[in-house]
Amino acid sequence: MRKAITPIIATVLLILMTVVSVAASFFWVTSVSSTLEENAGSQIGSNTLSACSRINFISMRGDEVVVQNTGCDTLTNITLLIDGVLTNYDLSAPLAPGDSAVISYGALSSGVRHCVSLFTLGGSNEICSSAEENTIEGGFIGEPVGNGNAWYETCGAGNTVVNWDNKLTFSQLDHLTCGCNSTLGTSNFVLNPGFEDDLTSWTVSDGGQTVISSTDSVHSGSKSVFIQSANPDLGVQPQVNQDLNNISYINFSINGSSAASGMYFAGILISYTFGSTQKSIYYLAYEKGLESFCNGPHPSDPTNTYIYCLSGFDNDVWGTTTVYPDKNAADNFGIDPAAYTKKLNLLVGGITQAYFDDIFIGSNSEGQYCDKDNSAGVADGICHNNNCADMYLRTFTNSNEFYNNENVPVRIELTNFAASPSCNLNINGANYAMILTSTEAYRTLTFLPSGSHLANVTCQGSNSWMSRTMNISSSAVKLNWTNTYPGTFADGNTNGYMTVGEFIPSNPGKEIIISGNESVMILSSNGTVLKTLSAALGDIDWDGYQFIDFRPLRLADVFGDGDNELFIQTSNHIYGFYNNYTLFMNISDNSFVTGALSISNISESPGLEIINTKSSNDVTAYASNGSILWHYNQAGSYGSYGYGQFAGSAIDDVNNDNSPELVFGEYGSITTPRGVRMLSSNGSFMFNYSLPAADPSESEPVTPVIADFDASSPGKEIAYPIFNSTLGSQLYIFDSNLSPLCAYNFSTAYILPYSPVAGDVNGDGKLEIVMFTENLDPGYDHRLWVINSSCSLILSFNGITSWDNRPILSEIDSTNPGLEFFTNMRSGCLTMLNQDGDILYSEKVNGQTLPYIYFQSSATSDVDNDGYVEILSANGNSLFLFRTLSTATDKTWPTFHQNNNNTGYLPD
Repeated sequence: MRKAITPIIATVLLILMTVVSVAASFFWVTSVSSTLEENAGSQIGSNTLSACSRINFISMRGDEVVVQNTGCDTLTNITLLIDGVLTNYDLSAPLAPGDSAVISYGALSSGVRHCVSLFTLGGSNEICSSAEENTIEGGFIGEPVGNGNAWYETCGAGNTVVNWDNKLTFSQLDHLTCGCNSTLGTSNFVLNPGFEDDLTSWTVSDGGQTVISSTDSVHSGSKSVFIQSANPDLGVQPQVNQDLNNISYINFSINGSSAASGMYFAGILISYTFGSTQKSIYYLAYEKGLESFCNGPHPSDPTNTYIYCLSGFDNDVWGTTTVYPDKNAADNFGIDPAAYTKKLNLLVGGITQAYFDDIFIGSNSEGQYCDKDNSAGVADGICHNNNCADMYLRTFTNSNEFYNNENVPVRIELTNFAASPSCNLNINGANYAMILTSTEAYRTLTFLPSGSHLANVTCQGSNSWMSRTMNISSSAVKLNWTNTYPGTFADGNTNGYMTVGEFIPSNPGKEIIISGNESVMILSSNGTVLKTLSAALGDIDWDGYQFIDFRPLRLADVFGDGDNELFIQTSNHIYGFYNNYTLFMNISDNSFVTGALSISNISESPGLEIINTKSSNDVTAYASNGSILWHYNQAGSYGSYGYGQFAGSAIDDVNNDNSPELVFGEYGSITTPRGVRMLSSNGSFMFNYSLPAADPSESEPVTPVIADFDASSPGKEIAYPIFNSTLGSQLYIFDSNLSPLCAYNFSTAYILPYSPVAGDVNGDGKLEIVMFTENLDPGYDHRLWVINSSCSLILSFNGITSWDNRPILSEIDSTNPGLEFFTNMRSGCLTMLNQDGDILYSEKVNGQTLPYIYFQSSATSDVDNDGYVEILSANGNSLFLFRTLSTATDKTWPTFHQNNNNTGYLPD
């Protein structure tokens, strides 16, 4: 066998080990691998022995150490002290200067510090492991084998040694064994690892490049496989591949080189396939220009492709390494590799070339799969204590979509289960006995906090055990149901609105009311259609305007009789309906109705009043019977330009005089300033603040927010954003006299098209302002902003894919301080964020894009009156209801309305 000097290649030696203390002899076989990356110790010993008898430790695992003769004498005998047990190794082949060897022994227990000492003439050397690094993956056993120094127990009968001088000859049975043999049986062995019979059993995909059997450069024997690519396109990858049953580890040798200035790579690819799902792991020994891809998910396919870049390989020099695909696949993709079909690919990409030789695979590590029944290399057992255990925990099954406090079954499938076993589930540090059937073990648990939970199942049979670990994630939000209503609301020509409230007294729970596509739908709390109001069904004549859009819906008890009425706006009408669907109000005006209805008690008369704004430049207050209480008309040049459009009015007692005021934004013309205006409850003018003039087509109307942003000042404050393409966007905060207190200046790239909302987002007892912006440049980001009452920025969140929405504030996740805010728009998901911009929940339902065109906002309410808040969102013709465990159903955040009397703007 060819000697290897650099890098360190394990020389295969048959070692006779004598356990001196018990005078017993056993045969052991070293594994063929470089275990430099497997070091479990915190510090590799560097002391050398005296004179010309020098030997160094290279690395240590739980079941082997790698040593190298660094002296000038050939060594034939090595003495080890393993955890105080004296052993003597007579080397079956001398260890020449520069050569290395792997010395194997029974696996040491995990979670315990171990030391191995070397002795030879004139000196000693020692290597120790750290307990916290002693894992099953490092070759340590999962539990102590027995009392005392039981680590040197022998292998089972029938496990004779492999003749490594001829890598295709085995003197043992075809058996996928544990501990004693480091390879699978021939049925699961990579054929012709030395490529002596050319490419027999391999599939070649040359991609128009070069893939041949070569004698020019070999690692052992007389042939290797040579792959060369002259195509700079990394997507064209010449390769040879072979299907495999099981890939616990792969040992391969490679000699590669390239002088290309562009990107290239050479290495191996392992693919895992289950149905239509494919996961891939690259191990690149040579690569250039791919540094940003190294040792992480592929940025173009992060859930399915992972790339490792291996170190220690030089151009035109043979190098050998060992990789562990099954473990890497389980760690990076969360899959059970035994359930997947596997393929080994040797490949190069870009302008490069490489020789491949000596491809070995194996399964001998504690906790790895094995062939219990000697059935053609089928992995149906688990390695434990150098035996192939007869029980095998296949996979976890559980609902990853559950919310806090929900009962969730944690199940694990059992294959070839031993008689009379027991299984224990440890989750969040607590132990639970599992219920067993012939095919599975299960336990139903109730999870309290949202976040990630570590679940570990350990099953104990008569002579063996198996343990499996996974993360289970819980959330404060869960999708409960989805209903579709074909052709009934919100198509590509209209924008819809949604509101939730008590409307039909005889119907349990609240009603969900949606407008759009020439109709209004009234749904029960479970999504059942109670009534559709549409011209096509003869329910109502929309007076020639066959659509309902751009107008929020309103539910309010305007008569004070305990029952809510429904108010609907079209382009030129305000309709009012009793809860028996009888029309009682039809206010007509041919001028364009621009604002959202505000419903409030602004007079001393019983019931509530309806306030609306119109492009005829007046604000009109209507009594509950539809009669006009008062007009406010803005005189002057606004009307002549037709730009005197008001947004919806915010109504609240701004100056603490026990009477509500109306605050609204007004748009002027290019020459006439726009502003913010305040009226008294009888329609009398109080204050006005003029804002910079600009073309009103630059921005949509905006409704102010009235809230007590500054508890130290008298009255309440008003927040109002504007957009000016020349001066830039601004958010103003005014005092109760409409004098500006401060302003936050945005970039001129952002439009502020929708009304802000207010709430104590970060739980500091002070209200913040939350709003969306649109970017003027198509394809650029849209943002969510959180700004405090001093006009300082708290958070700017990029990831909003559309601005056509208002944020929703609510108290959903009890583990998060303050409020959460929602958007329907991040990558088509309903997304919940905290005050730091961390995504607490994001759901893309059945591949559908949740609303960012049709519905101006979602809704939050205790829809079914179970004491918990639900979140409603919609897309096209589908409605989604998400459950939460929030009990904040009685909170009156300014998000929902300005105060407890429903005064002011009511964003849905």
